Amino acid sequence: MSYVDESKSIAIWLQKKLDGLEISSDERTRTAAGCFDTVLEHQVAISILLENQLYGSAFALARSVFEGYVRGIWLHKCATDSQVTRFLKGKLDPTFQELIDDIEKLDGYAVGVISNAKKAGWTALNGFTHTGSVQVLSRNSDDFIESNYPESDIVAIAGFVNTVALLAGVEVACLSKSESEKLAEEFLDKMKEYAGDA
Repeated sequence: MSYVDESKSIAIWLQKKLDGLEISSDERTRTAAGCFDTVLEHQVAISILLENQLYGSAFALARSVFEGYVRGIWLHKCATDSQVTRFLKGKLDPTFQELIDDIEKLDGYAVGVISNAKKAGWTALNGFTHTGSVQVLSRNSDDFIESNYPESDIVAIAGFVNTVALLAGVEVACLSKSESEKLAEEFLDKMKEYAGDA
């Protein structure tokens, strides 16, 4: 299966699993859910961009996927009520690394996966988002200025985005009012299946 077909398949699977899911109406839950929903929308957008060979735009959105996932967890599980309110007013005081540090103090997140992902890819993600050297160099060939991304990089960014989208799905399942445990298990099984295919 191509990376585009795989991305589309994951997007459809996520939609089927999450469509109509009931969550609490409190401010904290709805704010976190808004972050995760944005992650899922970006995953769909990235799959469309990849299908249409608009690689630069797809790569530029990857950082937003990661940030949305981290912010969603932090707002749901770490932020104080006043921090949630401040976030909704456009003011988020902690740095992105502080959000990760807070999250990784929690059971289930303490293994350092999020901070390791940030360490491994943050510079590149920033470069893609802010039109840095990596983005510019990926648009140069010997004769033209045009999209010239190595296929291995395209496959890697698709894999990263799909993985984060599935993780966001796990978090949404945990927000649901009923069957959250069963649904979270389905997401974890899907992640194992996806990791096995990668």
